[in-house]
Amino acid sequence: MSVAKRSLRMLGMHAKSVVDQFDENVKPVVASAPVQCGSKVPCNGCCRQLVTVSLSEAAMIVDKCRSVALLVKDKLERNNQAITKLGSVRTDDPASLREQLDDIARRYWALQLPCAFLADDGTCRIYAHRPLACRAYYSMDDPAACYDLNTDRHVRGLNLEEEEALARGAMMHAERSLMREGSPVLLSPLSTMVSILLSRMF
Repeated sequence: MSVAKRSLRMLGMHAKSVVDQFDENVKPVVASAPVQCGSKVPCNGCCRQLVTVSLSEAAMIVDKCRSVALLVKDKLERNNQAITKLGSVRTDDPASLREQLDDIARRYWALQLPCAFLADDGTCRIYAHRPLACRAYYSMDDPAACYDLNTDRHVRGLNLEEEEALARGAMMHAERSLMREGSPVLLSPLSTMVSILLSRMF
């Protein structure tokens, strides 16, 4: 196995330990909150959002769920094509970066494309290895709100920003330690990052 592939697998294993620890850390908070996730079956309204992941998370998914990723390769490509059509972000204008990303996310949501890993029965094919963004998304709103196409309406969610930031920081620290000095540590769309690593890890 090449050094690059070994490093990616190491990142994937580290990411799995980080997200598992995140789940443990937020258990008491989730248990004490009026969380509505799961009260509607299937509960997958949020599985049509534009989810971004780190290199570590994508490596975790490809390493542990490779057969599933290959099975849904066409769906990954479908979502990638949709993302490409939405346009790119202008990095020369950092002040508007958040606004640009939010605009792309809103337009992607309007397309109502299901996550490539969402099975026909409405369940997640990679639930045990799902990204941090999915684990941190807990709705305290009426389940019907998660299917609302009104992009100006925000679902009332559980605030886990601090716990998510700590977990994200741990993964990015590991990435920086294995990457060349000066290499950027970025978040990319789930389908894009998984598609890239499918060809690089195997």
